[in-house]
Amino acid sequence: MATPQQSNMTFFEHLEEMRGHLFRSAIVVLVVSVVLIFFKEFIFDTLLFGPLNTNFISYRLLCMLAPEFCIKEIPFELMNTELAGQFFIHLKAAFILGFIFSVPYIFWEIWKFISPALLPSEMSYARKLLGAGSVLFFIGVIFAYYMVIPLSILFFSTYTISDRIVNRFSIDNYFSFLSDTILWSGLSFELPIIVYFLAKLDILTVSFLQNYRRHLYVFIFVLAAAITPSPDILSQVMVAIPLLLLFEVSIIVAQRVQKGKELNND
Repeated sequence: MATPQQSNMTFFEHLEEMRGHLFRSAIVVLVVSVVLIFFKEFIFDTLLFGPLNTNFISYRLLCMLAPEFCIKEIPFELMNTELAGQFFIHLKAAFILGFIFSVPYIFWEIWKFISPALLPSEMSYARKLLGAGSVLFFIGVIFAYYMVIPLSILFFSTYTISDRIVNRFSIDNYFSFLSDTILWSGLSFELPIIVYFLAKLDILTVSFLQNYRRHLYVFIFVLAAAITPSPDILSQVMVAIPLLLLFEVSIIVAQRVQKGKELNND
């Protein structure tokens, strides 16, 4: 709940306070990124290049589900075409991972910024929700790393339009694909958190989500098909299921928000 001093703050004073939270978050991301620079072998050989190994756990699990996923080799060659390419990829990888590992602290700074404006009845629920935000982000990252990325690598590394063409991918292109997929997946798993704030602002209602559930289900399956380049149904269903669960959780979150508003009005 806001203190008298915080309630009397002007718009620019709120902006100044927000700048402080953003600055501390940026410092933490920078510090973590600098530390990660010294773990080059772990970042690249273990993490970033892990999905290129045939013994990667995702391929072994997929092989148990369907024989067509059993592979002996991945025809995937990486090359560097720029003089300082590997140096800058090293820095970018450290920064992206630094941001990912700093997400819990960033959510904590968000909590410190918004908590003074919350009612006592909202404090506990909002605290749990922001805590869940960190967990959901990491689940999205793990989902992309162990599901979406391996399926994409399997498809694109073996797809060819002519025997005259050899697939050789630049390290910059490969890293951009990894970072974009992981970050967008992490952000997409924040759907329940986004729905919470939209419901609080009366921008999104439970009735809208329920009335358009079928349409949104179709959209989710189309999105899963777009995320998963592989044409087989099994891959698309495996990607769609977590997104459908997130949608249903979002409906529950919106219902909780609506119920809370009704109790406050009474």
